[in-house]
Amino acid sequence: MNYTTAQLKKIENAVTFLAAQVNKYSKNPKPLVLHSVRVGTKLIDMDSPVEVAIAGFLHDLIEDTKCTAAIIRKKFGSKVAAYAQAMTMDYKYTDYHERWFDAVRRLEKLGKYALLIKLLDSADNIPYYAARMNKKNLAIMLWKAELVQKAAKKDWGKSEAFAQFRKTIQEIKRVEAIEPA
Repeated sequence: MNYTTAQLKKIENAVTFLAAQVNKYSKNPKPLVLHSVRVGTKLIDMDSPVEVAIAGFLHDLIEDTKCTAAIIRKKFGSKVAAYAQAMTMDYKYTDYHERWFDAVRRLEKLGKYALLIKLLDSADNIPYYAARMNKKNLAIMLWKAELVQKAAKKDWGKSEAFAQFRKTIQEIKRVEAIEPA
């Protein structure tokens, strides 16, 4: 997809907004700007619609900063806000597994691009967190990754992104000699 100058400016505005929100309000110890830029850039490389690419850059803001879906909606539109909201865990579920089942159901309901954002998000997070986790937490992370993989397979199973995601999961299982929880 060839983005217009106006679309590229929207993407640039999203990156600037991302950096400002993270620098001011981030609650996450991981390098959130770098992570989000990698996810958004991969979506651009995959010729995703501009709203999807922008959502890739902003996908963690609701969960990890003081940014709200309403703020994102006002600045970047309803589609971007819907994707960002879908990427946010709903903590009304106290059971960890049920929270993730709910998240995947919401992503599936929103459609294939929501699942793609989550697939790329998870693929980028796995190596970072795997290097910092004990085996029990790593098993939980792999369970989440496989849940996302199962949901995304229908639409993205033949994509390079999906193949890379599977390869990452398999490599961590091999190195750590661990099965998902």
